[in-house]
Amino acid sequence: MLDPARRALSRDGTRIKLAERLFDALLYLVVNQGRLVERDELVQAVWSDRAVDESNLGQAIFALRKVLKANGGADSYIVTVPSRGFRFAEPVRFEAAQPESGQDSAIPPDPPAPAAWPNRAALLAATFLLMLAATGNILWRNMAPDRPGMPPPAAKVFAPPAHSVALLAFDNLSGDPAQVYFSDGLSEQLIDSLTRIDAMEVAGGISSFSFRGSHATIGDIARALNVSAVLAGSVRRTGTHVVITAQLTDALTGLNIWSKTYDRDQGDIIGVQTQIAQAVAQSLQVTMLGGEADKLTLGWTTNPAAYDVYLRAQQEGRRANDEASHRAAMADFDHAIALDPGFAKAYVGHASELINLATMGNVGSAAAQRTLFNDALAAADRALAIAPGLAQAHSIRASVLNWGLLDHAGAAREIIQAQMLTPGNAAIEGNYANIELSLGHADLAVAAADGCFAIRPKSQASYATHRTIRCSPSPSTGNTASPWSVPTAST
Repeated sequence: MLDPARRALSRDGTRIKLAERLFDALLYLVVNQGRLVERDELVQAVWSDRAVDESNLGQAIFALRKVLKANGGADSYIVTVPSRGFRFAEPVRFEAAQPESGQDSAIPPDPPAPAAWPNRAALLAATFLLMLAATGNILWRNMAPDRPGMPPPAAKVFAPPAHSVALLAFDNLSGDPAQVYFSDGLSEQLIDSLTRIDAMEVAGGISSFSFRGSHATIGDIARALNVSAVLAGSVRRTGTHVVITAQLTDALTGLNIWSKTYDRDQGDIIGVQTQIAQAVAQSLQVTMLGGEADKLTLGWTTNPAAYDVYLRAQQEGRRANDEASHRAAMADFDHAIALDPGFAKAYVGHASELINLATMGNVGSAAAQRTLFNDALAAADRALAIAPGLAQAHSIRASVLNWGLLDHAGAAREIIQAQMLTPGNAAIEGNYANIELSLGHADLAVAAADGCFAIRPKSQASYATHRTIRCSPSPSTGNTASPWSVPTAST
């Protein structure tokens, strides 16, 4: 089902995660089914006036094919005409909407004319629904409001997406409160790993962690975050020996889906992260495509000391509120890099702290601020040289271009790349919202802020971004940066 009003793609009732621009591209191709859509036409319709090179467009189409194929589709859905463009090749048939009672409706309306592409406001106001049927065909169904004589809508029931999960902060059972950075850090990195699985919907870590110490039940948490399962666990570390327990619970039944205890040396911690993420995906009947397993460890380190210092730096960065604390976090990221020069995520953390320092307002001069931004850009570039598919590195690079170098078009290209690599990441969606606001695209900024807030409903940062963007006028020129809205490297 491709629903333009709710901007959702699903099949057999299961929500399929799709980045904003990929959704727009799919919708445009479907509306123009059977017709060759020239490359320039697709770019103009979906990416408007920003520059999108051939490689980015090709990656977008590749990502669409991958999503459709992973959910029962075929490669033949989208046909590439070399050097020209693309065509949605599957037949499209049109049906009238059926009332909730299940009775047949009126004669199906004619399909929309392919020549005119509605703008976003018109699209959201339209009373149509695209549905991807079990046969793979597309159905267009009327979504008119309730009419006289129709039964009232049924009471809303809890029906979260099938492949959705929230991960609670793992309990620190080490007997030392100072070890919380390790259990929290492991929890956050598990969220990062799960988010990299395209078919998964993962609640943002800050929202999940907000239930720490509360008396909320698994059902309460699942309803608050709209997820079908909740992953909880504990960490006990003694020296380099780590015992990790993890348990996945069905939010609808309260029954245990999967659980396991891992008794390992700290040097195998990345392996444990990967095994837990894969086990959760398998338990929720998510099929991981070829190459997705490799994404789970992309940008990480196999050096246990570097991993430990990185988690400490992450905690320091989260708590930092002044220049000294941000510099302390950056020093630990640098220490992690010194221990493993190939640790791409540590370079992302280093770049994030440089952005924080540059936007604090006390750097001394415009030249000093520019130096910090340039250094952050160099760190992001280094991360991408090590791990080209690391979405957070593209997102941080977009932040530097947007806030520091005022290259909003370049920032848009980077954030689109990040979205394609990791759809549904809250930090990336928040960054995208701010970039759209800088470009003067208030409607897109609001839509992205809404999406970020949906992923992180309990996060004060996402609430601030959501509220401020919704209340901001559409800027015509210039940068709209403010320190609270600069995204960090965390998930």
